[in-house]
Order: sequence, then C-alpha cells, then structure tokens
Amino acid sequence: MKARAIFWTALLLAGSTGRAAAVVVEEGNTDEIRQEATQLKDAVSDFARTDAEVARMAHDLFGRMPSTKIVVHANLRGWDREPTPPSSAPADAARLVESADKRLNFYDKEVPAPLAKAMDLARRMQKDGSADFDKERKLKDDEMGVYNYFINLAQLGTIRLNNALSFLAAQIGDAIVYATLIHEAAHARDHQDGKLSDKDVLDGEVLSFQAQYQWLKVADPYDERICYLRTAFMTAQRENPSRLGAIGLQYLNHLAELQETKGDAGKIREMAVRLGYRDGDEHRQGGRTSA
Repeated sequence: MKARAIFWTALLLAGSTGRAAAVVVEEGNTDEIRQEATQLKDAVSDFARTDAEVARMAHDLFGRMPSTKIVVHANLRGWDREPTPPSSAPADAARLVESADKRLNFYDKEVPAPLAKAMDLARRMQKDGSADFDKERKLKDDEMGVYNYFINLAQLGTIRLNNALSFLAAQIGDAIVYATLIHEAAHARDHQDGKLSDKDVLDGEVLSFQAQYQWLKVADPYDERICYLRTAFMTAQRENPSRLGAIGLQYLNHLAELQETKGDAGKIREMAVRLGYRDGDEHRQGGRTSA
C-alpha cells in the first residue's frame, strides 16, 4: 500500500509539472490519455488489483508518452526587461556610445541607413569632444539635449546632453539614455545634409524623432522595457519621491509617447507640436519634457 501511495503521488507531481510547463499537445488522443490516467488512479486505490497489474497499466500509459509530439509555441517568452545597469556610476558620453554599439551587436536586423549615419556621427562627435554632457548645467530640467550649430556654416556643431541623464543612466541603462544622443546626432546629420533649418523646425524634429524611434526599436524591440521602467519609477516616486526620479519618469513617459507613434511622420509632428515646437522658433514653448 505504501508503494502504491508513493507511486500515485509521483503521478500527480508529473501531471502538475506538465501543466506548469504550459505546453500544447498537438498530436495524440488527449481524451484517451485522460481516461487511462483515471483508470490507473482507480487501480492504485483498488485493493483487488495486484501490484503487477498496476505496474503493467502504468507501463502501458507512460511508455507511449515519449512518442507524443509536444509543441511549445516559438513566441513563448517572458516579459522583456532592460538589464540591470552594470555600473552605478554616472555615465559619460563614451560609455553611452560603447553601450549602444554593444546593444547593436545583439540586434539581428539591419538598421535603417539614416539611423546608421546618425550613429556614425555620434561616435565621431564623442571622440572629438563635441558631444558631451552639459556639465555647466545650462539645460533646463525638461530639456534633455541640444544641438548647437552656426546656421551659415557647414562645420559640425556641438551636442550637449542634460547632466541628469548621466545619473539616470545608472538606473535605466545607457542604451535607453543613448536615445537622446541619437536624436541630437540626427540633427547634426541633417545639418551636414543641408536639411536643418531654423525656420522649418517641425520638419527637423520629425526627422530626428524618427531616428530616435528607430533606435528605440533596437534598444526596446517589444516596447516592454520602457514600460517596465516607467512602472518602477512610478512606484519609486510614490514611496520615495526625488527630483531625479521626477525627471526620469517624465523622460520615460516621453519615450513611451514616441513609441506610440510607430515612427509615423504625421503622428510625430503632432507630438512635436504638443511638446511645444513651433516653426520659426528655436525655443520650445511650454514645460513638457522632450527627450
């Protein structure tokens, strides 16, 4: 009796493990298997059955299991989360570029040519010192980056990123913060291509936001990493509010808004208007964060 009780417990455990695996039986008569499993259960409890009979029934049932085709859906995966940043130290521009290149190596698709050109410029400008964080803290809390250039000169300008982003990188990851560097590098790209104008501001922002969106598809391909980070920041702000946390949450909210456009030029233009961009005005109106 003890041997039978242990045997039936093992059968129950095997069944619960199968359910937890969330597999789908594609072939095989599931009704028949269920019926035979019930018969085996009854046999274990039936004192009139011999151990030999129970063993034979178990062998017949489990002996056919390996031949049953079990299919796990190819898209079965967990929630996509941004890896924990490897360093708690504030980031510098070199680290952003290095982290972006590492993330790109894991991306199994070819990036659009406009994004690739902007990334090349980001590398070049970081190396020559023309792309860096705003150590003088001239940017306001809702200004994450700026590309400064001379309208009548073809030479490259300079990129400055909000210094708060260097600290946020230790919480949300370099690859997410790099989205702002690529936005400003896209402005530099368009400047070199003769497409950047101080009058047609919205056109310029659409092109830069599209490059930023394309990068987010590399860094957050399922639109889940930023979603998870936003949730974490919301919780942290409720429990232990801080100025950096508020900036980080506004920043992530804007990136999520950009993701919702799916890169569509019309939707990005509407978003830019909501953010306060206006043609003929080099300064944004309003206080919403633009990443």
